[in-house]
Amino acid sequence: MKRIAASWGLVLALASPTYADLKEELKHVGSSEESIRIDAAFNLGEYKSPEAVAGLVKALNDTSAAVRVNAAVALYNIGAPLAKAAEPALRTALKDKDGVVRVNAAETLAHIGVPLGEVRPVVSVAMAVEDGRTRAEAAKVWLALKGSPADAVQAIAGAMRDSRQDVRESAMKVLFGIKALPADGFEVAKAATKDKYWSVRRYALDTLAHADAKRAPSHVPLYLDALRDGESLVRLSAVSALGESGAATPEVSAALVARLKDKESTVRSKTADALADLKLKDALPALQALAATEKDTFVKSSLRDAIAELGGK
Repeated sequence: MKRIAASWGLVLALASPTYADLKEELKHVGSSEESIRIDAAFNLGEYKSPEAVAGLVKALNDTSAAVRVNAAVALYNIGAPLAKAAEPALRTALKDKDGVVRVNAAETLAHIGVPLGEVRPVVSVAMAVEDGRTRAEAAKVWLALKGSPADAVQAIAGAMRDSRQDVRESAMKVLFGIKALPADGFEVAKAATKDKYWSVRRYALDTLAHADAKRAPSHVPLYLDALRDGESLVRLSAVSALGESGAATPEVSAALVARLKDKESTVRSKTADALADLKLKDALPALQALAATEKDTFVKSSLRDAIAELGGK
């Protein structure tokens, strides 16, 4: 499960929390400042104690949806048997006006032993609402509750129409996590390679590359287009995808050789790896030429390894 972090705060792990720390967090969860309550609600999940559970039950009634979400997540982290005391409050949260609160409450209830048949309907309904953030979160929880990946993909497709880039990114992260991606999921990912936001494009490429090796050749044109992306991390994913695609064609070889001149060292290094993985011996002269002038130690190491693997010196 994922916490909601306060906009100003850093996510800090508590090391060996003490009773004094618990008292402080219980105090903070009643603060007049929303950001403090948001962090405190999540942090209470570190304390396996009835006092923490009682504080989180109160937090489930907070005026802030972010606090209520973190309270549900914290109760998940505490788990059974202690969190069973919060079951009535969590059941009430299944009717919360905020969809993200509802689905996180559902996941926590399942985690503490409530039958899936009682909580899945809540998540199923949330996957069909208009709000993209709720759809993305519901898809993630649906998968955690062993729901059908095909149903999750439909919810993700809806979330991808959201105007907020962070919502689309969250949706793509959920899609990336589906191991046996249904056919519709590939279409969602392919469309997302053209998203306005670079992180969404990157997750889309990674999803296509890792989901099904048999489909890799059909995705090569998308990877080639992404090699020209203005964001280096997208180019890096495209290079990686090509290296894993098995597409050892002249077009791929030429495109990767061009990336050996990329301004980002990480891209140049990964390109050398990809050329070696594809066994593109025609790239040897370009690899050797770059090795003679490259100043980055990490890239030089990748170049040497690629040259050796391709039978060069």
